[in-house]
Amino acid sequence: MSIPRFDQLPLNKGDPPYSAWGLYGMKDQLGTLNRLTDDIVLKTAKQEIQTGYRISLNWPLDAQNKPGFNRQRFHKDIIQHTSRTGNDDVWTMNTQSSSQWDGLRHFAYQKEQKFYNGVTLGQIHDGSNVNGIHASVVPPTLGGVEASEDMLEWIWNNFSAVAGDQPSFECWPPSPDLVLHEVLLSGWGCPIGEIFDLEKLAAHCKENNRWSFFVSSEVCNVPGGVASPPNILAIF
Repeated sequence: MSIPRFDQLPLNKGDPPYSAWGLYGMKDQLGTLNRLTDDIVLKTAKQEIQTGYRISLNWPLDAQNKPGFNRQRFHKDIIQHTSRTGNDDVWTMNTQSSSQWDGLRHFAYQKEQKFYNGVTLGQIHDGSNVNGIHASVVPPTLGGVEASEDMLEWIWNNFSAVAGDQPSFECWPPSPDLVLHEVLLSGWGCPIGEIFDLEKLAAHCKENNRWSFFVSSEVCNVPGGVASPPNILAIF
């Protein structure tokens, strides 16, 4: 797959800054995940899975008593069966309140008010599932990666998705001149992972002096969803 150079973005005149709309087709809903071809996944698995040791990167769904940005906290109800001995449970949650993948409906280019491949807010709220998470089946300041053109170029040249252990991935509040969420989600269709639990992973990497590994993640199959728990494992 031929990827344009970063300095060739945006691909189309009049499109938002750094956007890659149409690179994988104007009806595409996978974005940079198109880079994860079968050949690349097979090659990476052969290279990186050496011991079979697995580390979950998922925080508990109820890990945050006060999720950032005034979001609803996770709530669980246990429902006892009336006709037999057993239980069901009902979860009420904001998908942004624990470890999550931000889907392509989550954050638009703010000036243009458009999501990945030019999708509008109206299209999302008219009952369609366009750009839904299923396609890939706060304090006043937050730490995170630098919002800069150099950072964008590094991501463009190296990654199909990005993730971190902070609520916003990038430093927050963002710069008025460059917001990574705009470019990554709405410009490139690049999923953003947030609030991942990286402590055990970092310790294992340091202990074994090994800094690359295989990552497996499958989002919840919710048609039209905005985000999803990552269900993610790092495999060594």
